[in-house]
Amino acid sequence: MATVDSRVGDADFRPEVYLKFWTWVQKDESWVLNTRIDRPHGTSTVTDLGFNPCVREGESFTLVSTGEDGYIKLWQLRSQPRSTTSMFTSHSSLTEVFLMHITGIWVSYATLSFRSETPRSLSWSPDSSLFSVAVGPHVALYDPFTKLLRSSLTVPDGQAVQDVHFIGDTGRHLLASTARTLILWDLVLGRGIFPSLFFSSLLCQLTQNPSSFLAGRCASPDQQGGPSST
Repeated sequence: MATVDSRVGDADFRPEVYLKFWTWVQKDESWVLNTRIDRPHGTSTVTDLGFNPCVREGESFTLVSTGEDGYIKLWQLRSQPRSTTSMFTSHSSLTEVFLMHITGIWVSYATLSFRSETPRSLSWSPDSSLFSVAVGPHVALYDPFTKLLRSSLTVPDGQAVQDVHFIGDTGRHLLASTARTLILWDLVLGRGIFPSLFFSSLLCQLTQNPSSFLAGRCASPDQQGGPSST
């Protein structure tokens, strides 16, 4: 699980933003703090978070975060050296419990940006081979393994994309919304297949119950025994 804690700055205190990764301890049935990242996007607001929903053998979970600083960041769970565990377990029982159940720590391994646009929303494909990011009037599609931009889609009316979601269980269809338009792209054909729906409330209905649309529901990481994001 990942959470973001933030406090708006004032005359006496500077803004604070913390990205926290938590590990589920089955024995205690509780979440334990794994890693805290101070100012993951500087003092800018974190606009979205998303774990990859599918992890193959030998791979690690990946989290993508987007921020108002204009950057897209990838975080990954990496193995923790034994010496680090020994150093911390000598300090307190709380820290010892914290480390007993942790097999790695979360680190940033890539920082991306798309032109000068601010990323607002992201979504993973069901097989985790791509993730999409809403950036201005565009949707950028990235390969999480190479960190390369695979493709970009542009909204015909030029309005800023507010939300983006993969729909269905194949990763073929991508739904984006602006303030007044919904656009569904077929990524195989490379074109929009319904470009003129003027019902912004429909996106909320579809994302709350995606199984009602194209008969697809994406499994979240926590449904597969992995982390979730809030």
